Amino acid sequence: MSGIDIVRINRIIELIERRGLDFVQNMLNTREESPETLAGIFASKEALGKHLGSGINKNILENSIILKDDKGKPSIIFEKKKYELSISHDGDYAVASVTGDSKIMVDKEILKLLPARPSNANKATFGRLGIVAGQKGMIGCAKLSSRAAMRAGAGYVYLFSEEENKTSLEICLDEEIIMGREDLLFFCTIDAFAVGPGIGYSSEEYMEKLFSYIAERNIRTVLDADGLYYLKKFGNVGMNQLIITPHPMEAARLLSKDVSYIMKNRLKSAEEISQKYSCDVIIKGEGSLVYNKNGEYYINESGNNGLATAGTGDVLTGIIGAFLANGCDTYRAGKLGVYFHGLSADIMAQKISKRAMIASDIIEGLKYVFMEEDYA
Repeated sequence: MSGIDIVRINRIIELIERRGLDFVQNMLNTREESPETLAGIFASKEALGKHLGSGINKNILENSIILKDDKGKPSIIFEKKKYELSISHDGDYAVASVTGDSKIMVDKEILKLLPARPSNANKATFGRLGIVAGQKGMIGCAKLSSRAAMRAGAGYVYLFSEEENKTSLEICLDEEIIMGREDLLFFCTIDAFAVGPGIGYSSEEYMEKLFSYIAERNIRTVLDADGLYYLKKFGNVGMNQLIITPHPMEAARLLSKDVSYIMKNRLKSAEEISQKYSCDVIIKGEGSLVYNKNGEYYINESGNNGLATAGTGDVLTGIIGAFLANGCDTYRAGKLGVYFHGLSADIMAQKISKRAMIASDIIEGLKYVFMEEDYA
């Protein structure tokens, strides 16, 4: 579907004479002054309304923006989506057409944070991630976090799970290396850890040893889900490169406060958690908040309510783990993780809808989110 519109330039001149230039500029959300250019902008917004099937409306007039790339090619941006645009002038008229499917806008500043992928790289270049996930019978969360880590660019993924899970995991996972949980404590080549999805609350001795193992080797680690239970129990035993990813209820437990306190005081809560547990923290939810030990923070703008479904937190843990394995520090990995996790949800919402989205769809969407990097 395409939208085409023609605007007579004299119509804009007459409107300026009648209502003033400021009125026209405010109506079109631009500071351009030339009647010819203003006519092109008006035609573009009319064409977008036709393309979307909604017709021109106040939202499109005020919130769509026309941008040009380095080569001068225009596009029109509306609700975080980019549409192909053509503008021309023919005598007394400005002509605009909007064509093609919308493209999700990618934050160029976030793209710059992605770790480099050298042309002469090998698997070890992109790091060895150890994932500790899945108590007996809980293979779903282990599978989701592992697959997400592979899709997000980890060189190796070692999945440490209960012995009873190994056969089932080996059947459903191809690229990951499946190992028993106890094998981890004798393993010496892990660059980063992702710990917590589905591990349950009955592994105190093992988790105490694991925390000490991580602290002694100063390994970059993301801790989530059931892993947060053990963080509250044992405290941070010297894990200097730790990021945790609680949702509001988990954050409330970490601070022994009500969920309502977390929701009303997200930034303060993040600061309190960071100070109490000496870590970076992500408070998940709409506009996930990433906070580091230096007091810097980032509020994520990607994502949608399709993420409100079981398993998406396990996917996020795997994505962050991959960036840690790549060599990112915890704050950088957290920012990249929440952004591309949300961006994948935005892409998949266009393909299958928000309502139908499940956690494995977010992993599927990771195939598309990094394509801008290849052409940057």
